[in-house]
Amino acid sequence: GRAERAAVPALAALRRHFEAERERLLKESPGADAAEATRLLVNRLLHHPSEALRALAAEQGQYERAAAEALLRRLFALDREEREP
Repeated sequence: GRAERAAVPALAALRRHFEAERERLLKESPGADAAEATRLLVNRLLHHPSEALRALAAEQGQYERAAAEALLRRLFALDREEREP
């Protein structure tokens, strides 16, 4: 429906952002093996969201931080991963 289509531009922007970070990292670290490159990429992709979550907690308080954390858990299926062995 309309609500699902409304999410497409944000998801496309997120994909473009991730791809740009991946390309930038590969150019900056041409000799990195797969393990190092993926570790660097994960750190890079999580840097801004981590800072934003900390700032949200400091600026908005407990309720907003909890809501943001719940959204992250849902978006990335974190609760399901924690239950799996």
